[in-house]
Amino acid sequence: MCANSDPIRSRIASEYSRRRVLTAVGVVAGGGATLAVAPEDARADVAVEDFAVSDATFEAESVTPVVDAQIAYAYRADTVSELTFELLVGDSVVAEDALRTASTELDETTSLSGEVLDADAYSQSDFEPDAGGETTVTVDVGVRFSVLDADGNELAADSARDDATVEVVSPVGETHATIGGSATIERSQ
Repeated sequence: MCANSDPIRSRIASEYSRRRVLTAVGVVAGGGATLAVAPEDARADVAVEDFAVSDATFEAESVTPVVDAQIAYAYRADTVSELTFELLVGDSVVAEDALRTASTELDETTSLSGEVLDADAYSQSDFEPDAGGETTVTVDVGVRFSVLDADGNELAADSARDDATVEVVSPVGETHATIGGSATIERSQ
């Protein structure tokens, strides 16, 4: 129902190709999404555009990563009652939101934020390296957008996913010594 020549998809791609998502302190940009339209008799076009998650590195004994997502979306449908948005880490929904609306067309952004540890796939120990060591975890992040009618039936939906590498480097243990500075050699007087 929605081809590459569709004006709503083309407009979104040109206007939102630089939208960003933050994973903890990592920056997100670029990527792509696929289109899924549910009932054959429903008339709706929907898109989540350009979603990618970049890597993040932390120096700490332990971290609790948070995904802060800026989601660009658009839709066009005959009858709309509600829009739903989900932020996923692995297969778990870590944040969600809904918007009641009667608008038949919208081109907008929304924000969602959720902790990685709220997902079933990860635990605090995944982000706690040994003293002086480091650990690296690949985190699967996704967003899902749905357009619903008044009965709660899904008219159309779109989603996007990407992986990010979260690296945690533990500082040197409690007991340590360091030295620094500079020196020059000169002629004595």
